Order: sequence, then structure tokens, then C-alpha cells
Amino acid sequence: MKRRTLLGRDVRRILHLFALLVLMCPPSHAQVLGTIDLGVMQDARPVTGRFELRNPSRELAARVDILSACPCMTVAPASFVLDPGSSRVIEATYTLGGTVTVQGKSVSRALLVRSSLPALDNTRILVAVVFPAVPASDARAETGCTECDLIKDLAAEEKRLGELSRALFLIDVYGDPSCPACEEYLGTELPLATSRAGRILRLVFHDVITGREELEQLMGRLEAAGQDLRELPVELVGGKILQGLEAMRKGNALELSGKP
Repeated sequence: MKRRTLLGRDVRRILHLFALLVLMCPPSHAQVLGTIDLGVMQDARPVTGRFELRNPSRELAARVDILSACPCMTVAPASFVLDPGSSRVIEATYTLGGTVTVQGKSVSRALLVRSSLPALDNTRILVAVVFPAVPASDARAETGCTECDLIKDLAAEEKRLGELSRALFLIDVYGDPSCPACEEYLGTELPLATSRAGRILRLVFHDVITGREELEQLMGRLEAAGQDLRELPVELVGGKILQGLEAMRKGNALELSGKP
């Protein structure tokens, strides 16, 4: 029996309905911050677009991590801290290799934004691209349903983004890079504990000894929380501030256990 394929209006309808589903009901009901429009890919070469991400808070700094669930898409920078009211330009690069494509069709993929700031956390940035069309002289009769494969691919990506959102363990640490005990804990002990808990560690270390901006950033984040600097290192995790290595050990163990 010849396999039936979806063509024309039926294909456009399914793709449109799926796009609406992603936008309206993504994991955690995440809002969309904006779109990076990459336009039409002229050939197999990667294309890059830019997006300005702004911290909407005038009082709180925001740790930001941006993740992709598709190997076809990378982002830079992937981890950074936004001072209150500041912004950062991020770049998303799309590469054709290894991903399902529908010649001449437009598709939107999502970047997941995780942040210490609730207004940004679990939000999305959409990346829109139009795949290059195959010249009529090179066209071949397709078997199966490429559009169906693309929908499955996008659905799997949505599932993976939800898993990443739940698994990520975001940490900012401000300290002295020459501290051996801190290096042992952050480089060995904490990654092992995170892995055992089934979580994914995303740690950014800020050198406050040689980095003046990092020190000023730390003091601003402490001031916003009504705290003074008492001991290094200082960790910010899950809305909490932990000062000193022992406080970090206890606080992270509690956080990774899932207990309130």
C-alpha cells in the first residue's frame, strides 16, 4: 500500500497548529521574550542573528543562562550576569547539519532562558529560520512525510527543554581563585553531589580579588538583599545568599535534596 503524505494546505495547517501549541502551552507556561529572525538560509553555511536581552529590574542583578535543546543551534554568551537595568546582546547560530529540514519552509525553534530573576526565568526566545529551497531541476520525489518528521523533532525539543528547566542547578560564586579548599569543593565535591542528585550544574565563578567589576557587582547584590559582606566565598543560589564554604556546603546539600 502506498504511504499517504500530507501536502499543501494540510501541511501548512498542521505546522501552524503546532506553532500555536508551542507558543501557547510550552512547559511551565513560559512567556516568549522575543524572536531572532535569521531569514532565509541561502545554503548549508551557518547563519547568525542577534537579540538584546534586558534586565527589567532596577534593583536586582540577574544571573542568566540560555540553553538550546537542538544541536543545530548554539548561543553566545550562554551564561552571564545582568546588572539592574542593563542589557546584553546575544547571538544565536543555526547550522543545518543533523536536523530535519523542509525545503523552503519556515520553522521556529526555542531557546530556554533560566534566571535568578523570576521575571526572566523559564522564558523563551524564538529563533526563526527559512530553510533553503531546492531548485526545481534538482527536486526529487519524496517518500514518507518530512513535515511529520519535523513536527516530531520539534515536539522532542520541547520535551527536552522542559527536562532542562527542571534539572538545571544555577549557581553564582564570588570568591578568591587562589583558595584551594574552594577549588576542591567547586571543582570536585559539588559537581559530584549535583550529578548524584540528577541535576545539571551551571556554575559561574566571579573573581573578586582581581576583578573590580565583579566585586562591585557582588556588593550591589548583597546590598539589594540587605546583607553585608562577612565571608568569602559568597554563593547565590535559588534566591538565597550563602556566605562561607561551610554555609555553601549545607545550603547546596539542602537545595539538591529537594527539601524546602
